[in-house]
Amino acid sequence: MLIDLPLIADAFAERFDELQPMFADRDDYRLLVATGSLAKAALVTGQLLADGSIVLIEIEIDPY
Repeated sequence: MLIDLPLIADAFAERFDELQPMFADRDDYRLLVATGSLAKAALVTGQLLADGSIVLIEIEIDPY
């Protein structure tokens, strides 16, 4: 999964506003479902901070 992180980070940086919101009343948390070279699927949670930076706070990997 580590080799896929740059692509995931780029997706958050380039398409944050297009990603699925995690909470209806919080636009600063978004979800991304991604496939990877070693993982079938991963659910990644990111948060937009007040300074405009995005922090990836959780990665849940599908074990199957």
